[in-house]
Amino acid sequence: SIDKAQDKLEEQLDDLSIVRDGLARAYGHSAGPVESCLTCVDSCTPAWFTSTSEFAYKIYFESSEASYIVMRAFVHAHGRAQRIFAEAMFGSTTEMNRAEELIILAESANQVNEALELCADSSDNLR
Repeated sequence: SIDKAQDKLEEQLDDLSIVRDGLARAYGHSAGPVESCLTCVDSCTPAWFTSTSEFAYKIYFESSEASYIVMRAFVHAHGRAQRIFAEAMFGSTTEMNRAEELIILAESANQVNEALELCADSSDNLR
């Protein structure tokens, strides 16, 4: 995506949306509706019948766990790519010569921050 970012600066970097779409395809857009349905069914069943609540928890936990793992990997990959990009573009200097370089690194940093927020949300759900 660095090549795309260098050639088409008017288009925002969309790596995070690609990852989000992949998670949505793998785990559904949200575990919320399924969890709500199972919670409703669970409220109608006797207390000794725990299958529905365990199933809802499993679905919710798996999607949160996958989101956490993928977002951490995304942050790690972008951090590494930022270092490689900076070394390739700037060498040993810390001075940026072109606005394009700053735009690419800023967009990547914004996506990393957004992924960290999503990761924190997923982490809270895993507790």
